[in-house]
Amino acid sequence: MDAQSSTELTRLLAENAGLRARLEEALHAIRDGEVDALVIATPAGPQVFTLQGLDAESNRLRGEMLA
Repeated sequence: MDAQSSTELTRLLAENAGLRARLEEALHAIRDGEVDALVIATPAGPQVFTLQGLDAESNRLRGEMLA
């Protein structure tokens, strides 16, 4: 592995660690009830998912995230 590839790998690993930490913080907030909706970027544009209420899609998303 050359120096440029090694530097890129190090950068990607650090970025991955940062994203994992942010995800853990978000999941903690959801589990603690501090979050009641998520905005998710999709190819069709941003979509809002509420985490409270009777909306089946929102409940499915919450179940998947907390599993």
